[in-house]
Amino acid sequence: MTKIIDYGSVNWAVPPGGESDRGVLRRANITEGEAGFHSHVVDCPAGYLLPAHSHDHGELFIVIGGSAIVEGRTLRPFDTVAIPAGAVYGLEAGTEGLQFMVVRTGRASLDVVS
Repeated sequence: MTKIIDYGSVNWAVPPGGESDRGVLRRANITEGEAGFHSHVVDCPAGYLLPAHSHDHGELFIVIGGSAIVEGRTLRPFDTVAIPAGAVYGLEAGTEGLQFMVVRTGRASLDVVS
């Protein structure tokens, strides 16, 4: 059965560690296993630093608004990064903030690199 998710009705929350001196990151789960996918959207304020971290599932990271600096490259809307499971990455939101979507084939753990 097809499931349609109305973006206007998703529930936004601040995940653990989402508050920093550069603002508050918000996250909304979109799918939680439907058709085998786990996805969420994240909204970051301008200049927000997402620390180096990894996940136990690979992901597609898709910029949907604003911009981000990832591995020294500036990403803009619809730029996509394929990140393998276990790869360490971080990012900085651009001056206009950042909105991105993550799509995975499983619920992922989070390992922040210190």
